[in-house]
Amino acid sequence: MKQKKLYKVIGIMTGTSMDGIDISYVSTDGLQRFKIIKEKNYQYSLNEQVTIKKANIKINEKKVIKDLDIKISNLIIKYLKKFFKDFN
Repeated sequence: MKQKKLYKVIGIMTGTSMDGIDISYVSTDGLQRFKIIKEKNYQYSLNEQVTIKKANIKINEKKVIKDLDIKISNLIIKYLKKFFKDFN
């Protein structure tokens, strides 16, 4: 019986509460096998939360969406670096 290839995957999620980011490192075959290798939640600072929530109020403005996208991307990068450092 041929074994299915296992993939190691990083998943990132921030919910509607906008209070933090969850990062998981897992091993999976994409169908049946799933194992959490490492996972951690990072709380956004109060300043980060305020920035995100303020931008969310004006979400229909194109410039606000672009600025928010850049800010969220930078937060994801920041916390991914922390995740790698915490588990290295």
